[in-house]
Amino acid sequence: FYVAYASGGLWHTVNNGTTFNPIMDNSITQNIGDFDIDWNSRTIYVGTGESNSSRSSYPGIGILKSTDGGNTWANTLNWQYSEQHGVQIIKFNPLNSNTVWAGTSLGTYKSTDGGNNWVIVDSTLMVTDIEINPLDTNQILIACGKIIFLFICQ
Repeated sequence: FYVAYASGGLWHTVNNGTTFNPIMDNSITQNIGDFDIDWNSRTIYVGTGESNSSRSSYPGIGILKSTDGGNTWANTLNWQYSEQHGVQIIKFNPLNSNTVWAGTSLGTYKSTDGGNNWVIVDSTLMVTDIEINPLDTNQILIACGKIIFLFICQ
């Protein structure tokens, strides 16, 4: 399994947590907000940065993607540290892993091409969680702070 830390990168264990190996040591950032894995393709998306109202927030550089289980990384949603943004949640569509949702400090992003391109589909700030309706994956719930929205994507 994998474990991520807000300022400590992504780690992997193959022995039920007895030892962990860092798999992002050569990455441009170690600031992690969330990650999701498509186990069928070994694709990992890492949302960098964490934005909250505390002084312990760590800025991110967008979304990193690995298609080889974490050996190599590409930046698919590109931000600068100085922009002070973060990705709080990343979710694959359970019926189509090419569709990925990301809840960020800027709003909700969606990619329908495996993370190659991202479009902001809702600009409500400070998204903290996303839930996808398993019966209709075009319906998602977006939590923003203390507010929850039902968002229907066409």
